[in-house]
Amino acid sequence: MKFILPLLDRSKYPHIRHEAIKTLGVIGTGNCDAIQALNSIIDDPSENICCVEIASCSLGKISTGNLRLKAIKKIIDLMNIDIHETAVRYLSQLVCESLDITCESRDLIRENMAKHIEKIDIQSSYFPTNWLIAKAFLKIAPTHHPQYQYATDIEKRSDARIKQIQDSGIDMLLNDINILGLGDLTAKKLETQIIEIISNLNLILRTNQDDEMQEIACNCLESILLGQKFSNQAIFLAVIQGLKDCSDHGIRENYSVIWYCAQNLPYPTFYDAWHHPPTTPHPEVPDTTAVGFTSTTSTLNWQTFPQDIAREINNQAELSNQIQLLCIDCKNFIHPDNPAAKIYTEMLKQGCSKSEDGTPKTMADLQTYWDLLLMDSEKSLILVFYNSRGEEATGFSETFLNDLSKFDGNIAIVCDNNADLVTAFSPSQSDLIGAIVRWICQVVWES
Repeated sequence: MKFILPLLDRSKYPHIRHEAIKTLGVIGTGNCDAIQALNSIIDDPSENICCVEIASCSLGKISTGNLRLKAIKKIIDLMNIDIHETAVRYLSQLVCESLDITCESRDLIRENMAKHIEKIDIQSSYFPTNWLIAKAFLKIAPTHHPQYQYATDIEKRSDARIKQIQDSGIDMLLNDINILGLGDLTAKKLETQIIEIISNLNLILRTNQDDEMQEIACNCLESILLGQKFSNQAIFLAVIQGLKDCSDHGIRENYSVIWYCAQNLPYPTFYDAWHHPPTTPHPEVPDTTAVGFTSTTSTLNWQTFPQDIAREINNQAELSNQIQLLCIDCKNFIHPDNPAAKIYTEMLKQGCSKSEDGTPKTMADLQTYWDLLLMDSEKSLILVFYNSRGEEATGFSETFLNDLSKFDGNIAIVCDNNADLVTAFSPSQSDLIGAIVRWICQVVWES
């Protein structure tokens, strides 16, 4: 959440701000900060209408009671001022997502939809909007409502149009597969050979250098994934397992396909598919072997421990561009219960900015400094504490770890003791470097 809220700043690019507001509607349920931020946008008379519409929809999704009613009323007010598709879609979404809407809210939505449904049907050139409002209205309106039959007719027309598009989409897909030289298939053969077709499309995306062929293959994958007939977990896994070995450029070019698969798979399943299945379980599954890759550092040298982690990270270009690694050697902590000043100076040596309040003297001061770094940094900060004495180290102070456990962000320790308070790795575990880098990959991906 702390990474999303700063994006609501008006100084950010508008499209980024819009996506941040939408994201709060997905992950902010019951979160007071998210609810307050969205409520402030709705109440601000200087806000642009687009942001208010999105914020109202997101607030309606994550709030309850009077706040949800307030969000619904705001969308309806905007819809009554100027009938346009965005407000209608957002209002319909709130109904179709089966939220706990009060009778008052339901009646308000139903009567306003009834008032505008014919006008929207006539004016809207984007038929999914008509289908969505009809679907939402039929969900909350009794069968004897005067507009019930009209909404039913819209739904039938829209369903027929959707089927027409799906059928033509299959024809276009078969034609593109033929252009790529993968055979002159029928719809029936496509259905029975879909995994083989995906494998061949993945091969084209990995190896073919022709931009046009790459684009056709990518379009084919998108058509397969978006088609209801083929959209199941086996299909998503087949696509991911084929695309994971593309070059960095190839992954960027096919980002939309990969992201769509990620959205439709449980995270552990996606993780396992991306990191060389089937012998690499997700970190949530207890396991002591390497996940995703094995560290190239076969013999651990505590004197070069930070450099070894950095080298492994640099081997993954996408990861190295997203993080700033901070490794703190605790060997010379004079005050093990309160090493705030020593940690601060080590962070300065590794490129962190100076604190405007001077050197932190307590762990609470260091926490404030760390929070400011998290807010200002464009990269994910990774903080790892270790002791270059290695397995001979005596462990960390309980007081220190208790304070550290209250810090936000991605923090880990290398120590056999005190493993309950923060993320911990044993200095004696096999492939320690690889384990830490896998943890970094996981927290960066999940954030």
